[in-house]
Amino acid sequence: MSNLKKRVEDSLMRAFGAVAGLPFRYREARISPPQSVSHAHYEDYLSAIFNKPGMRILEIGVRNVTGANRRNRCSAAEYTGFDFYAGENVDVVGDVHKLSSYFPPPPPNRIRPRLLVCHV
Repeated sequence: MSNLKKRVEDSLMRAFGAVAGLPFRYREARISPPQSVSHAHYEDYLSAIFNKPGMRILEIGVRNVTGANRRNRCSAAEYTGFDFYAGENVDVVGDVHKLSSYFPPPPPNRIRPRLLVCHV
């Protein structure tokens, strides 16, 4: 009898989930698109602002494991790649929790924690 009860409960929960989701299934998104830059043009947007002589860029989490090396997008600026492990695109190897001990002042104009947040 307990197997039947479990099957009935599972069926009821699936039905409830389907009914509860109906109002959201056919509704238009209420989030406006970004005013200045979209996700697809994010790299171009940042390059236009920061890829200039005299700019210092520190990018964190840069070891090339996917084949995407973005260093060339910062060819005019002073670019430093920081990662916990040595590898392609890494200039400084270290622990991000001690980041300030690796770099003397002045601070970079831009610090980009690419692929870092999910690891710290």
